[in-house]
Amino acid sequence: MSKKLSCAWRSLCSPSNALAIRRLRCNSNRILIVTPPMEANAIFESFLAEQGLALFEYLGKGSFRPIGSFPSWLKQIWGEETARAKTVVLAERSPFLQNFLLDAEQFWNNKSSGAANSGNWIERGVDGVETPLEASALRLDGKKILLIRNFSSAFAEQTQWLQTARDSVLDHEQLLREIQKKEILLHCIIHDLSQPLSAMRGCFNCLTIGDLPPDLKPFVETGQRESYRQEQMIRGVLEAFSGDLPAQKKSQANEPPATADLAACARHAVRNFSAAFAEKRVRLQLDPKLDVSRQWLSVGDAPRIDRIFGNFLENAMRYSPQNTTVTVGVEEKGALLAAFVDDQGPGLPTDQSTGKLFALFAKGKDRPGKAGLGLYFCKMTVERWGGRIGAETRPSGGSRFWFCLPRAPISSLASAAEPNLPAANAQEEAAQQGVASPGKRRVGKAPRSLRILVADDTEINRELAMELLKARGHSTVGVADGRQALAALENARFDVVLMDEVMPEMNGLEATRAIRQKELASGRHQVIIGLSGNATKEDEKRCIEAGEDAYLSKPFDMHKLFQIIESSAPETAGEIIVPPPTTSSDSVAAHLARSAAGSKKLMQSLAISFLADAPKRIANIQSAIAQTNAELLATTAHALKGSVAIFGAAKAVAAARNLEAMGRAGNLEGAAGEFCTLENELSGVKRELLAIGAKSGKKSRPPRPATRKKRGK
Repeated sequence: MSKKLSCAWRSLCSPSNALAIRRLRCNSNRILIVTPPMEANAIFESFLAEQGLALFEYLGKGSFRPIGSFPSWLKQIWGEETARAKTVVLAERSPFLQNFLLDAEQFWNNKSSGAANSGNWIERGVDGVETPLEASALRLDGKKILLIRNFSSAFAEQTQWLQTARDSVLDHEQLLREIQKKEILLHCIIHDLSQPLSAMRGCFNCLTIGDLPPDLKPFVETGQRESYRQEQMIRGVLEAFSGDLPAQKKSQANEPPATADLAACARHAVRNFSAAFAEKRVRLQLDPKLDVSRQWLSVGDAPRIDRIFGNFLENAMRYSPQNTTVTVGVEEKGALLAAFVDDQGPGLPTDQSTGKLFALFAKGKDRPGKAGLGLYFCKMTVERWGGRIGAETRPSGGSRFWFCLPRAPISSLASAAEPNLPAANAQEEAAQQGVASPGKRRVGKAPRSLRILVADDTEINRELAMELLKARGHSTVGVADGRQALAALENARFDVVLMDEVMPEMNGLEATRAIRQKELASGRHQVIIGLSGNATKEDEKRCIEAGEDAYLSKPFDMHKLFQIIESSAPETAGEIIVPPPTTSSDSVAAHLARSAAGSKKLMQSLAISFLADAPKRIANIQSAIAQTNAELLATTAHALKGSVAIFGAAKAVAAARNLEAMGRAGNLEGAAGEFCTLENELSGVKRELLAIGAKSGKKSRPPRPATRKKRGK
């Protein structure tokens, strides 16, 4: 309250004024009415005028007497003549007020409590200026009082609020349009880059099928390795620059933070770049002080950390003199873990600050190096994970590029696994998947020949995929869009359909939905594997929700293509899968050892995690069968299938896949028998996993079997 109003209020409330105080509401506004004795008080009148209030006493027969002096703002509306009159017939001054006075008189005659309000209206004054007003009828000390309020200041303030809100809405809508343009542009760029990369990858894969001359093998292997690195860069750009998009945020909102072992990433980086450094006569080493026996778990995912190390090492390789050493290491920095790359080069450029090194297209004036997105990508990625990044000149000479990341949450430590690192080259990638590595020996034949429909509008990608599948022993048919795929399925049966997402006429998702719609009547299930140049989790989720059984991002690796097709395909299209025969080498322990690259710590962690989660999933499957809930059966069986596949267990995987297929087809006949098969197969898996988990020193109780409900109850 201003000093003037404070003084006025103290005067009004003094005992000598003997004021009557009333509180009332006018619409949403609270108004305090103070009535002095019959003689007007000058301070009271000033207070009312400043608040935009005018008081009149009703004398009957439409006449009103102003209480106090006539406010100046009311003179501007009704004129000086009205202000000089001792009594005023207000109905003649305002048509709107004339209508309200009928309600006001009824209110006064009924001696109702509270107030009768007119609502807002606009009054045009003698000077043509429009003023927003509101009237209220009330009773004070037995008198009939009419209060008229000038809303000019409040109305102007509300108008400003509304205008500000409208401007904010327009800005928000424009921002959404810009974000949508960015999202579309990013996905279009990624898709357009993926198409030629898919062709290159396919050509290299085709070259490895036959016997290559020894002098050509290194070139093909280099091409495979570099095409893989190029793919990782494309994916990294998409993930880094689309992380702030709504679709990405939505897909990541309920996901736990990813974790990675920084020491494992550092080892991988050294292994991957050693040959390139050796060619430049520069020694690349892991920090001898690094304790590799412990886990260095931080927030972040391994593929992008791998790329950060890659950018740092490319920079070090560019500026390191011959016969020097580059060291990669990890160390503790309080609550953070720090990774670094030290070189013995000339140090940081003197013409720019450290922060500018990580800006877009940054480049030192005295350096011949490249300008680009590399370090900027690193900065965006690390800061999005809540970390810091920087570079400095070392006191002993050379430079250090470093980044710090928060430690992994405690809840994730128990189930932490070795990072899902990209293979250093094609041979390593193939070895991780248990498939013959390219360049070492020819691609083997599939356990059984499948009929595969390949739907892709890019001819070279379609032909290359078909060529690879034929070399594997499968028969193929190619089509260029979704409509042709539907026509082909009408005329013939296929074990698997490879469905590209983006095609003319009818895209892959539309074609998949059409196929699933037709299956509602037939009860059959066509295996469909989606192909897409987009590779975010949201893209994968969209494909799975459309009805596809699996998803493969382009450019795909041929070994991964073979693995997904041959593990997804039923013996006969639409029928139950018969798993391939197993051998003694296919034990859970042997398969898990291959999947974990021999890491005992990872094997034990995966075993313990599965033993904790599997009973819930098995109970959910049993409940879905008992309730004949096909949708629940499909989703729970799909989740269990992915978990069991880590341990091999082909028969258990096949049983879970069969249950998933039954759920998707909406036909649960035979589901109970398939569930029994699943339980029997899992019992053997659990025994082996209990033995593996026991070696970790942690007590693992065998999960209690789900209680089977009696049929018919």
